[in-house]
Amino acid sequence: MIRGEGEASFAELAQALDAGRDWRQTSGLSYLDAHTRRCVRTASRPAIEQLDALPFADRAVARRAIAKHRKIEIGILAQRGCPFPCSFCNANRFLSNEAITAVRQRSAEHVVAEMVQLAPLIVENRSFLRFYDATFVTQSRRNRAWIDDFCTALEQRKLRIPFDVFVRANSFDLNKPGDQALITRLKSVGMISTYIGLESGSDDTLALYNKHVNASDSENMFEYFRSQHIQGSTNGCMTFQQDSTLADIAQTVRFLRRLGLCSLWNCLSRAETLPGIKLEMRTHKRETCWDVYNYQFTDSRVARLYAVLYSIHANHSSIKLEDGLVRALRDRLRIESFYAPHAMDWLGLEHALEARIGAMQAVTSEFVLGLIDQLPGWNETMLEHAIHQYLGALDQALDALHASYGWLLTLPISAVTTRPHHANCVH
Repeated sequence: MIRGEGEASFAELAQALDAGRDWRQTSGLSYLDAHTRRCVRTASRPAIEQLDALPFADRAVARRAIAKHRKIEIGILAQRGCPFPCSFCNANRFLSNEAITAVRQRSAEHVVAEMVQLAPLIVENRSFLRFYDATFVTQSRRNRAWIDDFCTALEQRKLRIPFDVFVRANSFDLNKPGDQALITRLKSVGMISTYIGLESGSDDTLALYNKHVNASDSENMFEYFRSQHIQGSTNGCMTFQQDSTLADIAQTVRFLRRLGLCSLWNCLSRAETLPGIKLEMRTHKRETCWDVYNYQFTDSRVARLYAVLYSIHANHSSIKLEDGLVRALRDRLRIESFYAPHAMDWLGLEHALEARIGAMQAVTSEFVLGLIDQLPGWNETMLEHAIHQYLGALDQALDALHASYGWLLTLPISAVTTRPHHANCVH
């Protein structure tokens, strides 16, 4: 297994195998010794400091998929690392390759040059570019200088392709006109969507997660993005953690409902015991290396609530559809309105779509909150009846949503596409 960044280690390992050399001297490896049956860990490989020296990712697979008319996601990384030590997340340690410098950036010009290369693929796939940086925008001077260079490079090249980014509730200070102007500028160069790490609607849980924000900060930022029509189709949430209380969970469900994110999928989400995280949890031995839920809930009522919700999720396809359909419709509306802003009344369509989604999510929020309040006193017959009623109402809401807006997902590419004047300029 290659640890950390694989570019140099993988190439060195392949060369050693090809030449018949002893591959066990390759840095950055962990392997099981065939004789001793013990795990051997070779020396760690230093983090790659000059990211611009790396070639662009090979997009041959993406090109083949697009040629076969398969919808795909196209992603990019502008930086490696994360400056925030959230206790539930290993990005700060993993993405920095355990280096002293938490964040390493490609130059803005290097990133934009790759975007130029990707522009024809993005348009042909009728999609948007996903920036997978753990936190694309912060309030640090270094990051703001990079963002300025990034926007300038896009403006100078007259390149405008749709993209979305990961941010935090405190990536911007909305009390500063300059930060609002920066959001407007990012939107002008193509930012159509933002993914906020919301995590929880409970301030106690956010403190445990070491987020250094409160739920009202998250809600205010989300609402501002919504007012600018750049809110994401979904946002990060971890409703359950080992010491969750029913009150914590209820707060998060109401929080998600206000933001239009209250799918059962989000209500069911839970913290994972990822390697390297700082969130202290009492765990048992992993059944497999991917067993990231190897802990029990402290409160037996929370444990039963989770078990009920998980059983519904595992046995009924409507739950995944509830979450997936909403994401797909929101993303598609954002994409279509970018490529053809004058084709129809996109703003009116968005308002109508969100009203329909809100009505559907009210069904889920009322069901989950009802479980929190009444589950301790219900027997199995009463529980089965409540679940049956919920799933029936959810299926009706899903059918109505798809009947009214499913056409968005079947638009032919030529229907409302405005083709760029040249490969480097997408309007």
